[in-house]
Amino acid sequence: MSFSTVIINTLLLLALAVPGYLLTKLKMADGSAVRTLSNLLLYVCMPFMVLKSFLTLRYEEALMVNILYSLLFSVLGTIAIMAAALVVFRRKDVAGRKIYQLATMFSNCGFFGLPFLAAVFPDNGYVILYASMYIVVFNLLTWTLGVYMLTGDKKYVSVKKALVNPALIFSVIGFVLFVLKVSVPEAVITFSDFWSTMTSPVAMTVTGMRLAEMPLKALFSDWRAFVVSALRLLAAPALMLGILMIFGVSDADLFNAMVISAAMPVAATTVVFAEMFTDDSSAAVTTMLLSSVLCVVSIPIVAMIMLI
Repeated sequence: MSFSTVIINTLLLLALAVPGYLLTKLKMADGSAVRTLSNLLLYVCMPFMVLKSFLTLRYEEALMVNILYSLLFSVLGTIAIMAAALVVFRRKDVAGRKIYQLATMFSNCGFFGLPFLAAVFPDNGYVILYASMYIVVFNLLTWTLGVYMLTGDKKYVSVKKALVNPALIFSVIGFVLFVLKVSVPEAVITFSDFWSTMTSPVAMTVTGMRLAEMPLKALFSDWRAFVVSALRLLAAPALMLGILMIFGVSDADLFNAMVISAAMPVAATTVVFAEMFTDDSSAAVTTMLLSSVLCVVSIPIVAMIMLI
């Protein structure tokens, strides 16, 4: 993995956030635009990117094994960083403790991870496919274990929401077509490609708009957010690296997809859950945005040290 390639693509992704930032600062876009674009990304762009990764690959036994491994590593990596978060933020008198734990646990593997991987590994469906499995695990765990961690009440846990989400549904559809070796019309692949190529611009536009809404002073004033960012951006990929080394993973696409997915900033879902289940979402917003800014530095470092 070329360090310069990662740097260039990270900066290009950051540049994609500039229009959204400027539009918001110039009062040409507001919160309703963020919600609309987020829904477009969640319900259309990302699912079609996942689907396209299945449609453009031929079934192979080794590929099937790697898909199962990617699911396993995604679970193990999430559990490992969750354990670290529970230890670091164990004091019950810390305000926002559960928010910090949740923010540390889940990465922005979809909104930020897939666009980054698509930029760094263009036309590499294997990397996107394995990263999609990370997103499947993310969706299953956020609405179950994540919600329970935040609320401490099983009544808020939603297995239905964990299962009925676009990324998972399209993953299942793509997986069935993939395993059955169904040949789909070229028009379907082209249609999926149209939407999948929009993922990076839309995701980064949303990021830029959210950054514009956050005062810089507030963004850098919470020292605990820096701790979360360090755990999320550096400790999480390091733990994933350890897991992959223990299992002796040598497949570069699987290795890189898992490490990068684990190295992404705090998930936007953290903010959504904070708004749904708590009285104050400021800690969630701060950790998400601060980690998104710092990942411009951390991701190239992770790529230089950990990727193969």
